[in-house]
Amino acid sequence: MQRKLSAALGCLVLLGLLGTPIPAVGTSRKVLVVAVPTEPAHLDPSEHMGIQHDFNYHIYRKLYSFTPEMRPEPDLVAAEHVSRDLRTWTLQLKRNVTFFDGTPVNAAAVKYSIDRMLEPRRSAQMAVLFQPIKEVRVKGDHVVEIETKEPFASLKHNLAHPNAGIISPAADREMGPRFGRAPVSAGPYMVGEWVRGDRITLTRFEGYQGPRPYYDQLVFRVIPAPETRLAMVERDEAQVAIRMPPTLTRVAARNPDLRVIRLEGTALYYMWLNLDAPPTNDMRVRRALNLAVDRAALMERIALGAASPAHTVMEKIIRYSCPVGTLTYDPGEARRLLSEAGVTGHRLKVLAGEGQWELDRQVAEAVTGYLREAGVATELRLIADPAAYRESMGKRDAHMALVAWPGSTADPDHYLKRQLWGQIARQPWNFAGYRNPSVDALIEEGARTFSEPDRARIYCEIQRLVWNDWPWLILYRLDGAAFTRAEVTGVDVYINSQAHVFTRARSASK
Repeated sequence: MQRKLSAALGCLVLLGLLGTPIPAVGTSRKVLVVAVPTEPAHLDPSEHMGIQHDFNYHIYRKLYSFTPEMRPEPDLVAAEHVSRDLRTWTLQLKRNVTFFDGTPVNAAAVKYSIDRMLEPRRSAQMAVLFQPIKEVRVKGDHVVEIETKEPFASLKHNLAHPNAGIISPAADREMGPRFGRAPVSAGPYMVGEWVRGDRITLTRFEGYQGPRPYYDQLVFRVIPAPETRLAMVERDEAQVAIRMPPTLTRVAARNPDLRVIRLEGTALYYMWLNLDAPPTNDMRVRRALNLAVDRAALMERIALGAASPAHTVMEKIIRYSCPVGTLTYDPGEARRLLSEAGVTGHRLKVLAGEGQWELDRQVAEAVTGYLREAGVATELRLIADPAAYRESMGKRDAHMALVAWPGSTADPDHYLKRQLWGQIARQPWNFAGYRNPSVDALIEEGARTFSEPDRARIYCEIQRLVWNDWPWLILYRLDGAAFTRAEVTGVDVYINSQAHVFTRARSASK
């Protein structure tokens, strides 16, 4: 277990732990309450909003799922065969699996789910997971063929993503836009109640074809203030608090009734820089902004040592990550470059979330402070709602905005295509508008390359090229923490650094 706990930044899978009010005396229902900082706007897999992963892992079944080490393994797939040209995947599905509404999980449902994501009119953000797919064909009630446009080495990683859930076609057609409020899949839990701004209750799906989850209900309480989340666990009003800042770790560690799960940092904290707007369209300015920030001070004074330096644009969790540089603090050189670039009269508009990622507000305030010391006027706007924050970034009327990206497929293809691929420049999440033809060609080459040594070479070269273009103000990897009641055990930690999942959880007191 310790090996698993030290492996990740934040993906504890709650397949057994979340709750609302503790059940009344005399009842036998097993309920776990988990305090979370925010809630998603909806739970439709077509869009991703950070905290959504904490729910998706419990609601959806997928063709493949991740092991705690983030290796894809079969979920709904019983057998697979890949053609000689590496472009057609024939998947035999497990039988007798049903959705929450009683309809069958079959090849038609798989085709519907993938085609739905790829519908142009839907403009689904997470369609990027399926863009390498040319066609999905039903070859029998439980046999589906997936043909890719080119050989695609990362297909199973993409199909194991929390947003690659298979959904009930009947429920989607009936519910329409309401689907995201109570999605219908085949996972261990389904949405039982959603009180906006207060809690989301997941109820065990008795028809789940898999190990029976221990808890009858998982109740996610929406508690923005981390101090309040800690207090709830101390009073046993919640049994778990996730996405906790390092500032409270020492407090929790002193309480014998609590257990601290430390999660090694995998998410890269950075601020994308608008490559279309002056002055951040000037590489000298982008380099200067990176020189202006004292990361060692940020890691010590804000993260309290619970952070690690970044040496690439694709850190740790991602396969083929390789160090390509070292970030230095040189305010004198930063001022020289800014003067050389003629940065006068410009006020940099900075966006940051508040509660979306650990210490996001504090980090943004510190960064803007360093920029002002370097002679750059700044205007910081903080946005607490995740959907509103993403919408504001999409307008691209800011010069920079804070992101913490973990790499939810643990594979470089998705990571790079979501943030640095020229084909989605100026779209989510390549808000910087980054486009480098050499990088694009290498991203596409890496996608169709199955040889491990060749992929390593390709992806290291991509990291070197991007690093030297400075499309981001790179900060660091922040370690994470979750607090639980001491009696809560059986926690599996996934390396995907967003969702917290408890698969075989047991609580002696419940």
